[in-house]
Amino acid sequence: MKAKLYVKYPVNYPLLYFGAIDNTKKKIKTGTIGILEDEVTTKTCTPNPTESYHWVSPNIEFNYALSIKPNPILRQGLVVEYLFAEGTGTTLKDYSNKGYNMTLYGNPVWGVLTNGKYYVELDGEDDYGKVDTFTETFTKIVIELVIWLEERAGPRVLGTNIDAGAWYGKDGFLCWVNATPALSFAIASGGVQYALNSNVKNPFEKFFHFIGVYDGNKLMIYYNALKITEKVIGSVTMNINTTLQITTIASSAWVMKGKIALTRIWNQDIFTALDSVGLSIDDFVKTLYSLAKLVVPELG
Repeated sequence: MKAKLYVKYPVNYPLLYFGAIDNTKKKIKTGTIGILEDEVTTKTCTPNPTESYHWVSPNIEFNYALSIKPNPILRQGLVVEYLFAEGTGTTLKDYSNKGYNMTLYGNPVWGVLTNGKYYVELDGEDDYGKVDTFTETFTKIVIELVIWLEERAGPRVLGTNIDAGAWYGKDGFLCWVNATPALSFAIASGGVQYALNSNVKNPFEKFFHFIGVYDGNKLMIYYNALKITEKVIGSVTMNINTTLQITTIASSAWVMKGKIALTRIWNQDIFTALDSVGLSIDDFVKTLYSLAKLVVPELG
């Protein structure tokens, strides 16, 4: 007797794909997120890195293992990727293969999420992370952060040349939170700063997903996959040759107190890759949010 398996997802994420293995027949099926058909029954599930299902269809028992992973297109233009997978020590490996490993200073504390993955907690006093030389050219940029903020007085979460004070005096970028509260994202080129501020409902004391985008014309901020504000600034090029930091030095009033579990930065190549398959930056952000929730179950 034959039946069909439909693996259904509540949302269509075009930049994810999956494979299902029938452990009885050793048969592999793959496809894009949406519906996967095979010989079993109907099963509705939510995206997780690896989900195993075991259930009985009429007269026949089936055992399926389902895995989900990102489409390789997501790695186009990736210049920084900190997954906080180390769980110990003072070095964050850059998984983008660009070599921007970050050194942690002060006394940051490693913590464990409910799924066993890790985050780093910064004390708002003298904890920070730093890459001494960050050299990249951006005509477009996407910055992704998964963070938990406990400090309400303007933490600088991620940026270039932070400890110099006048970061905008050089080409660079900055993501921060003001006490209103407000999420902010700014880029600088040739000594000119372009800033975007947006009030959101209390982003403190819980993990949230932040995306800052400059698409070659507009600055945009996304909060938990929703675009909350944008601003047209025109064409800008950032020729960056400075430091990259998470939080800042103890002598500055701009310190970060909280947790950070994910950091990624893409250059203009991701926009070219998305255009090549007809996907928008909104599609990209929704997919990143979906993947981030796999890494940080407490998100949102």
